[in-house]
Amino acid sequence: MGALALFDPFKEFNRLERALPNLFGQWGGSELSQTFSPSLEIREDAEAYRVKVEVPGLKKDHINVSVHDGVLHISGEKTEEKVKTEGKEGEANYYSYSERSFGKFKRSLSLPENVVSDQVEAEVKDGVLSIKIPKQAKPEPKTIEVKGS
Repeated sequence: MGALALFDPFKEFNRLERALPNLFGQWGGSELSQTFSPSLEIREDAEAYRVKVEVPGLKKDHINVSVHDGVLHISGEKTEEKVKTEGKEGEANYYSYSERSFGKFKRSLSLPENVVSDQVEAEVKDGVLSIKIPKQAKPEPKTIEVKGS
């Protein structure tokens, strides 16, 4: 499957951001918020490339999928729910501890030349975004009639 290439320009920054709370410990009763970066898997079969992206809690209205210049773009936003909580006076959504991640995300995949980009399909169900990227049919061998004498 060497033709489908994943590009995540923020991968190292996300790794560093996850490490910071461990380096400096807990600050003031609330953990640092982590950036939401959904995990994905890519599979290939005879008819298509199939991409699955973990997007728990996201509805279809919060996810965008597009193909432009041979690149599949997946983006969206996981927003923090606004809940009345009891905490320190004057602080909205005070948490004693949270490992949940929120924020915008963007993933990009370079597509191989053998895909039919205008037939890409996407569906979100049970917290998983499934994307089907059809392959072009292989041309059948054709016998060429030789003309002349």
